[in-house]
Amino acid sequence: MKVKLAPKGLGFYNVTITKSTTFEDTFAYSQEEAEELALSSFNTGGGQGALDGVEATAEAHLQTDDRAEVQEMYECCWNEEPIAEPRG
Repeated sequence: MKVKLAPKGLGFYNVTITKSTTFEDTFAYSQEEAEELALSSFNTGGGQGALDGVEATAEAHLQTDDRAEVQEMYECCWNEEPIAEPRG
């Protein structure tokens, strides 16, 4: 059986936003993208503990960029396959 691999360059991040909110299921191609995605969810109310009208900053921490591990985490978090293809 062939093991599915996530697209090259995709990483799995934990992103901590001020006010002690952490998005533990952020998939992105860079630290900057992970921070932007988490802030977008936070600001639109789609995240854990989102607050309206709160100014926030974000700091992303790469958990893994091993393609097999990223694929496993994606399937665990989203229960979907195949993983999204890279943009571009």
